[in-house]
Amino acid sequence: MALDPQHIAALYDAILDKARALKLFQGGITGAESDNPPGQGAALALILGPLSALPRASGLAETSCRLEFTVRITMPRVKKTPEEVDRALLYASVTLINAFSSDFELTNVPDNLVLNIDLLGAYGQALGMHPGWLAEGEVRYRVADITLPVILNDTFAQAV
Repeated sequence: MALDPQHIAALYDAILDKARALKLFQGGITGAESDNPPGQGAALALILGPLSALPRASGLAETSCRLEFTVRITMPRVKKTPEEVDRALLYASVTLINAFSSDFELTNVPDNLVLNIDLLGAYGQALGMHPGWLAEGEVRYRVADITLPVILNDTFAQAV
């Protein structure tokens, strides 16, 4: 099975739908890193990361892969103390991580494309969150980058 446009769209939709269902991101949800500063409230961007073959998960005829996304949550500091911002960022992060953990096969993606989300890091970095700061002009935003490692079944056919 190849990663055709329909499978890619279904994968993105499954991930973004998890975020939309939580109703935590009033600043918007996008399927790519934005060129614009975040709006008011928590915002989420799904950022494409590396794709690599997984020898231990592949068979003799097809190659399985690990596709890593970064799910970036951005929080403005408008009318909030740094402690309030950190607490809100942590809450949004763990709520989203819980949503990914509870449906770690992304069951809405067709054709068994997704083996699982690599919750515990069997094939690299595990599902997790790293806080930081993002500067947009003169304004700094608090961010959480969630590593979302997705293991894809039989992504590429091998020559026989």
